Amino acid sequence: MVGVFIYMASKFQSSNEVAKNYFNTKRFGILKSIDKILSFIYSFLNSFRSNKKVAHEYKRILILESHLIGDVIMGLPAYQAIRENYSGAKLIFWGNKWGEDLLAEQGIFDDFIIAKIPWAVYDYSLPTLFKLFSQAIKLRKLNVDMALDFRGDIRNIFLLYLTGAKRRVSYDFTGGTYWLTDVVSLSEGLHIIDRNLNLLRCIGVQVKHITPKLQVWPNKVEDAKKYFKEKGYKKVVIIHPVASQKKKFWMPERFAHIIDFLQNEGFTPVLVCGPKDNDFIYKIKDKCEFKPDVLAVSLKDLPGYLSCCEFFIGIDSGIAHMAAALGKNAVVLFGPQLPLLTAPRGDGNIQVIIKGEFECRPCSGDLCKYNNNSCMEAIEIEDIKNVVHKMKVSN
Repeated sequence: MVGVFIYMASKFQSSNEVAKNYFNTKRFGILKSIDKILSFIYSFLNSFRSNKKVAHEYKRILILESHLIGDVIMGLPAYQAIRENYSGAKLIFWGNKWGEDLLAEQGIFDDFIIAKIPWAVYDYSLPTLFKLFSQAIKLRKLNVDMALDFRGDIRNIFLLYLTGAKRRVSYDFTGGTYWLTDVVSLSEGLHIIDRNLNLLRCIGVQVKHITPKLQVWPNKVEDAKKYFKEKGYKKVVIIHPVASQKKKFWMPERFAHIIDFLQNEGFTPVLVCGPKDNDFIYKIKDKCEFKPDVLAVSLKDLPGYLSCCEFFIGIDSGIAHMAAALGKNAVVLFGPQLPLLTAPRGDGNIQVIIKGEFECRPCSGDLCKYNNNSCMEAIEIEDIKNVVHKMKVSN
């Protein structure tokens, strides 16, 4: 992996400092406050309880993945390690719909239980919460032997507890130790992939692969090739300029300039558009001299198209992780967050571009507190051009 990295993670951080690497600061404080109250209650209750033996033979293993597309992709090495170590167990994925869309054809999971996780979709309505907690309780019927959460989020840990799994494994970054049978410790801020694998190693799981690899069915690749051929496109560069958080957005006029530059360099730039991305995507297209194609395909089909591109350009998002896991060369723009924790990893040449020094990085808010996305503005058009020229020479 090649990139411009400004921050180095400390190997001797306090547990709270490690936890804050992975959580919004405000939410972290709220969750820790809730944990203090619950710790007091459970310290009293547990004095009346006998210790239960945890399972050591696993017929059913449940993995809870509560967050976004990038988290699912970064989870691939851990999921694969569990599959290889417990080949005789039924492996169950529990999480949002995009997890099934991405993983159903990977040959890792035997079953998918789809949930609407409020802290991923920002829907904390009572019906959503009630449905989720009811689903967790119903999972008791599965008689799960081991359940894992890689995030160390007290909300996730509570869900594991509700399932009645015999063994419940997680970090306790925001609390919840009283709901776990195995609490894993972490003394430094690791990349999320390494954090996941550290948890597995601590419970005796052998890890062989540390790089996410996403497999694509040949028919999906053929469909994508056919589409590009019918359009007359050659040397396709797929551009994904959006993410779940607007603080990560780069200016549309700069993306438009890059699109025109790619066209002049002999590439065919194609924009990827999700169901909620139309407004920003068309702001970019309107500013382009050469009007690029806008590719609106399902998440299930997108890997086929990404597999056929020359390289990928995008911001810090789940689609960038997808391109990297497919082994593609990629240019990824980072602003508010730390590449050391979340940069895409893959077998291709991945160029991470991050500029400037900002005291507010890593950003802990949902929006830029200065309302100017200055960390993204620091990335210049020439930075992208220089990387593209290098990639063109290396190809």
